Amino acid sequence: MSPHRRYSAGVAALAALLAASQALAGNAYDQSSTQPDARQKLLFQVVILSAGSQCSSVSRIFFRGEMPSIDAGGWAVRCPEGDYSVSVGNSGSMETRVLDCVTMKMLTGQCWEPF
Repeated sequence: MSPHRRYSAGVAALAALLAASQALAGNAYDQSSTQPDARQKLLFQVVILSAGSQCSSVSRIFFRGEMPSIDAGGWAVRCPEGDYSVSVGNSGSMETRVLDCVTMKMLTGQCWEPF
């Protein structure tokens, strides 16, 4: 699957899951934090899988903070297959980006620390 199609699939999956409980609008953190823990884990698992990465389950989610430069919220997510950095856009489309923490640490030196 092409990166664009995986990216679009992640956006669609996240939007569908969130829309089931409330309208999409506003801050990504506000939208995800209102979800029960099990639903948050499912949301992030679907986003990671839709990006073409492996995640059989999510055991930990950590909100790292807001990223004003790309108008998104950032999370660290732990799966048995690895840790991921996930950003979710604050706009109505809630665009997602997924990067494994090994790569993230090479780029920024961190993955589980707040911004």
